[in-house]
Amino acid sequence: MRETRYFESNYAEGPACLVAARPLTITTQAGILWVTIDERPGDHWLKPGETISLSTGESAWVGAGSDRAVWVLAAEAAKAHASLAVWTAHLLRSSRRMLSAGGGQGERVSARESPEPVLVQAPSKR
Repeated sequence: MRETRYFESNYAEGPACLVAARPLTITTQAGILWVTIDERPGDHWLKPGETISLSTGESAWVGAGSDRAVWVLAAEAAKAHASLAVWTAHLLRSSRRMLSAGGGQGERVSARESPEPVLVQAPSKR
């Protein structure tokens, strides 16, 4: 079974940090998606239909390269029946931590802390 999540990013929102708790594939559906993967050289500008993969433990910054980008995050679902609930609970905990830490500037959630991929909105660096 494969788990997919759809996202829409706007340029004005700035990039989000994605940490892969398991192998992931990012596919652009519309617009241009900007992806930079930590520990890999260069930036990637994905057009509709193009993909890039993340290995377990890798982190990436993802954002719209133009006004708007629609993209899909896909992974093999280890526990499909519980994964959305676990991910949502973790995201809520991470959000509370970010807010209590003064906005979460520079904070990222480790893949070891969560069984699911995590998106953390970060201040724009553009």
